[in-house]
Amino acid sequence: MRISPRNRHIVVEKVDDKQEESESNVLLPASYKMPDAPYAIVKVIEISPTCVINVSKGDKIVVENSMIQKIDICEDEFYLVLENYVCGVLTNR
Repeated sequence: MRISPRNRHIVVEKVDDKQEESESNVLLPASYKMPDAPYAIVKVIEISPTCVINVSKGDKIVVENSMIQKIDICEDEFYLVLENYVCGVLTNR
């Protein structure tokens, strides 16, 4: 299934940026969960025609992690973010 965003939304794909876990001598409860990072790096999949932000398909952007909306439709997962929650575009120097 495919989704075409509207109303200034951008369809994104989460980039796997897991950090390596290292052994530590600090004991934590079994129920402890590392807090989510405030920002996420995502890849642009599709852009609404009403977006005025200058991004292209395939660009990697930085967004507020809490503003990524997950939508499940017919066993497919989509992630949307409004263009005003884009903090920056990552580029190679």
